[in-house]
Amino acid sequence: MFNGKTNEFSSGEIMSVEVEAYQHAVGRYKTRKRWDVQMTFTTDSGKKYCFQPGEFRNNVPTDMRYWLVAMLRVKERYDPGIITYSGVGNLESVVSDNELTDAETQILYQLFRP
Repeated sequence: MFNGKTNEFSSGEIMSVEVEAYQHAVGRYKTRKRWDVQMTFTTDSGKKYCFQPGEFRNNVPTDMRYWLVAMLRVKERYDPGIITYSGVGNLESVVSDNELTDAETQILYQLFRP
């Protein structure tokens, strides 16, 4: 029911990958704003699949935020020519809102580096 694979695509079926820093409402009444990162994959049929930090989970405790490492690994699997970046000017807000360490901040900037 949760965290189950619902579909699978080969990397050749992915036409574009967007790495985006975005702001969204959080909290019980959605009155507070927070900056995060998401990856959106568009298939050759035009269907979009969006993955946010909470969807990257790790059962092994690490010193790093697992979603950062996982997103970077996913990004490295695709041709740089199909990857776009948006919200790059808001990375400091992502760092602040997620209370990233210096090492995590370096990974974040690698994620947004072409």
